[in-house]
Amino acid sequence: PGRVLAVDLGTVRVGLALSDPLGITGQPMGFLLRRALRDDLFVLIDIIKKNDVATVVVGHPLLMSGIAGEKAQDAQTFAERLRAEGVCAVVLWDERLTTVQAQRALI
Repeated sequence: PGRVLAVDLGTVRVGLALSDPLGITGQPMGFLLRRALRDDLFVLIDIIKKNDVATVVVGHPLLMSGIAGEKAQDAQTFAERLRAEGVCAVVLWDERLTTVQAQRALI
């Protein structure tokens, strides 16, 4: 067990959301301003350690065709580098149609 940290990579900011200790609900945790990948990872690893994070979920914005465009490749690189640090499990989450799913849930 442990918390889940959701990461939404943007070109300027990295959005963060943290689950409760049981992994049932998630709450926004703010954002980090993007700098160099190495700096971003350093700050994120500190957050992971301080919050007992067991799994990091990185949004993977694939194109509707399933092809990894530039943003998806950035997410893959980020996830691979974080995974190489060995601080916790890191998974990519396919973001296709997640906005539609959220809107349906709210309705």
